[in-house]
Formats: sequence, C-alpha cells, structure tokens
Amino acid sequence: MKRSSRLWLPSWCNGPVAVLLFGAFVSSVGVFLVVPYLGLYLRDSSGLGSATVGLLLGLNYWGTRVSGLAAGALAHRWGMRRVMLLGNLLRVLGYLLLLGGSLAQVTCAVLLIGVGAGVFFPVAKACLLRVVDEEHQLEAIAARNMCANTGVALGPLIGMLVFVQGPRGLFLLAAVAFGALNVLLLRLRLPQRQDSGEPAQAYWRNAAALAVRRPVVLVTAATTLLGVAVVQLESTFPLLVSRGPSTWLAGALFLINASLVIVVQPPVMKVVAGGNVRPVFVAGFTLFAASFVLLSAPGHLWPVWLVAVGIFSVAEVGVSLWIDDRVRAQGADDATTVYGLSGVGDACGGLAGAYLGASLIGAAHSSSADVWNGYWVLAPMLMAAVLVLGPLLPTTPRTGRSQATRHDDRAPDPSTKGDVSR
Repeated sequence: MKRSSRLWLPSWCNGPVAVLLFGAFVSSVGVFLVVPYLGLYLRDSSGLGSATVGLLLGLNYWGTRVSGLAAGALAHRWGMRRVMLLGNLLRVLGYLLLLGGSLAQVTCAVLLIGVGAGVFFPVAKACLLRVVDEEHQLEAIAARNMCANTGVALGPLIGMLVFVQGPRGLFLLAAVAFGALNVLLLRLRLPQRQDSGEPAQAYWRNAAALAVRRPVVLVTAATTLLGVAVVQLESTFPLLVSRGPSTWLAGALFLINASLVIVVQPPVMKVVAGGNVRPVFVAGFTLFAASFVLLSAPGHLWPVWLVAVGIFSVAEVGVSLWIDDRVRAQGADDATTVYGLSGVGDACGGLAGAYLGASLIGAAHSSSADVWNGYWVLAPMLMAAVLVLGPLLPTTPRTGRSQATRHDDRAPDPSTKGDVSR
C-alpha cells in the first residue's frame, strides 16, 4: 500500500478523509458516553418498566435508521456538510432535553437523538466513499469502523466515571461532544459541484427506482435482520448485565465489543473483499444466533456473557462490512440513498428487536436464577430468516461497479461523477 509523507497515513487519507475519520471517532465517543447507561437511568431513575424502556430505546434506534432516507434528500438539496451539522445539532438538543424527567421529554429526547444520528451517519459514510477512489473504498470504510469503535471503547469508560457522579453530567458531556464535532466539521472542505438544476423530486424518483432493485432489496432485508441483532447491544445488554454481580459489566461488555471490532476488522475485511457473498452472510448471522443462546445463561454464569459478546462482535463486523460492500457495489453516487433505504428496514428491525429483547430479559427477572431465560428465542427466529434469504443471494463474487451496472442495467450519471457534495 502506498503511504503518504505525512506520518504513516495511507496515500488516500487526504485532509477531508482525515476529518471524516476523526469525526467518526468523536461521534462514537459522544454516543457511547450515554448508550450503556441510558436504559439503566430510565429504569432506575424514572421508574419505567423494562418493556417501556426497551420501547423507548427502540424508538431511538428507529429514529436513527428511518431518518436516513431523508438524509439523502437533504444532502441533495443542501450539501453533505450542512446535513452533518444539522444532525449533530439535533443530537445536542436531544441530550439537553434528557435533563428533564417527564416521559414526554424523554420520548422527545430519544427521538431527536435518533433522528440526529440518522441524518448524520449515512451522509458521513457516503461522503467518505466519494472522497476516496474506488480501489480504496472498502479500506477506508474499515478505517472508519476502526476509528468509530475506538470511540465505542473509550465512551463507556468515560461515561462510567461520569455516571456514578450523576446522569445529568453525562448528558451535558454528550451535548458538548457533539457541539465540538460540529466545530470540527466546520473545517471540512469539500470540492463544490455545479448545480445540476434537478428538482427535489428527482431524488425521490431515483430512490424509488433504487428501492425495487434486487440487490437493494436484499441489502434492506439484511439490514433489517442486522437491526434486530445489533440493537441488543444498545438496549438489552445493559438491562441484562444489571442481573450480574456489578454494573461494571456494562462497561466491560462495550469495551470487549469495541476492542474486538477493531482487532478483527482487517482480516474480516479481506474475507468480505474476496467476494464470498453468501458464506459471509450466513456465517455472520449464525454467529449472532450463537451469541444470543449464550446470553440466555443465568446471571451467576456472567463470564459466558463476555464470551457471547466476543462472538457477537465478530458477527457485527462481518455483516456490517458485507452490507457496506453491497452498498458500495451500487456506486458512490447512490450510496446515501441506498443507506437511507436500508435504514428503513434497520429501523423496523431495531424497534422490534429492542422491544422483544427487553421483554425477554424483563420476564427473566421473575424466573429462577438456576434456569436459562427465554432470550435464546431470538436465535431460531434469526436463523429462520437467514434460511429464507440465503438462497436468494448471488454466489459469484462482485468485482466492482462495472459488474453491478451490468446486473442492474443502469449506468452512473456522468455529470455527477467525482462530485462530493450533493
């Protein structure tokens, strides 16, 4: 790999890329300052039941994913940087609203935080794809994931130190983090594109055409299943570990997850880049199912939970990179739109998964500590869906945009080639 003369950065890591990668780190720190402890705060400080807490956290996840579709339209009209700034501003307002205690304020807060994240993430990832040449796109995505998961590792540790002093300080710190991220993004300089003169309706027509493509339908279905699985980390796991020996387990689970995601990213990226579409998909969700079975162990077997989170982390990397690679196949010009479309499925899967997972864990409180709880039910449900989708996936490796174009009978618009702001 060619290296730039600046430190040991790869040649593709120019100024805008460096800002986007560091922004991913700051964003993850801000998110995971709060995520491991929000469910505990809502249950213990607000007196809400486990199912209600799961529903609220599911609304946050739902807002994050479903708003991604609008992110593409906003980026088309305003440009990518302005949309990212808007997303962070919404998150700042949401965390400040959490300082209130009423159910209405909390509901509004989690929706604002979710929508803000949903507006920010797909545009930030699509922006990265557009400032990196196609040869290095998957490498750049993996680098972004590593930066983000470094933030995931540090966020819970910092959050734990602040949370014991009081949750209000935690919410204020998160608001400051996203305010600082906006200051960073103000330094982001992207090449300007000439106005194409296309009305907003053109974006939605393109989105509708993309939505019925078989590759995009499969990506959306896979992202729905990923939503069911990954939301467990944000909603159910913190409630689960409260049954263990100490609340420090919440931070430990996130630290294990983030550390493993960083470590296994390079080897898994090579597997995904090899084009093994169906095996990677099936293997990833099989690992998710195995982790849910292990997580149904009773509280006195909490070391099993740590092993389960390790398995969960490998699955998360594999499936997430698989989806990113499938989106990449549709071309950088359509990446924001495809991320937004798949986000709708992710929203539905996350909302259902958060409610179901929290309900299963909540029911376990009334069961004997000597028997496994019903959390394992998620595993056969997930595998049944995989058995349906698996045969529909292509068996031949994808080698780039040209092959995707042949399959979809659609070429990229030459007027948008090389643009980085929409």
